[in-house]
Amino acid sequence: MNGAATLYLPVLFCISSAFLSTPASAQRPLDWKKHRFKSHRVEFKTPGSWRVAINDTASQAYIECYSPDDQIYFFITSADNEKNSDPEIVLSYLKVTYTNSEFIREERLTINHIDFLFSSGMNKMNEIQTFIKLGVGVYKDRVYMVDSGYSRVNSDEDERLLTDIIESIKVYP
Repeated sequence: MNGAATLYLPVLFCISSAFLSTPASAQRPLDWKKHRFKSHRVEFKTPGSWRVAINDTASQAYIECYSPDDQIYFFITSADNEKNSDPEIVLSYLKVTYTNSEFIREERLTINHIDFLFSSGMNKMNEIQTFIKLGVGVYKDRVYMVDSGYSRVNSDEDERLLTDIIESIKVYP
């Protein structure tokens, strides 16, 4: 892993600690919005009410998304300098940002022609427990890194919503 990858470490850590402790109602959204990350040739969908921030600078290009109540988040970036690394190594690097975590499941999934390796688990910070799902996807010359999760750890609805977002990831020419 080269030094450029360390630029993502502070961003991933900040996102993982951005949850609020107050629960909010989870409703299945009907309006979805497509987001294109042009510089990295990837798109995905989130509920239309979500806050989405795109940072497309050369040094740290990423998209971060939050549900209106800040209880669910999704973060994606692409790292050209990791394309020669094994996905397991990149995923291990992502896990380092979650020092108070227990990863309980790893799975390989192909989502719209992108081969992903995901690791899921629980993160505990300041008495707040969150479910996290980290992923590394490889497609041709691109490596996509996903950092996502939700704070209502026993919420089937939040898990389905996050899964729908992840399964909407697509690459385009």
